[in-house]
Amino acid sequence: MRRLRRGECYHSPYFGCREFPARFALYEEEEVDTAYAGTERDLGYMLFDFDYSDPEDIKPMFFRAVMKDGILDVRNCEVVR
Repeated sequence: MRRLRRGECYHSPYFGCREFPARFALYEEEEVDTAYAGTERDLGYMLFDFDYSDPEDIKPMFFRAVMKDGILDVRNCEVVR
């Protein structure tokens, strides 16, 4: 929480690949004001992470990105290998 409040992180977050950096900030309000209120957009599959469980066969993991009301929530997303 300390890092999040200061806008710090170990690695800069990004959407899918490093060419698409993500800006982030701690938002502690109940309501989120957004320019996309009342809309839902399917953004397709995005890179979630890499599976390094087998060093000889590193595999990418993806999730289906859906933006609802301008928010891309990845807390409980389904990861596809």
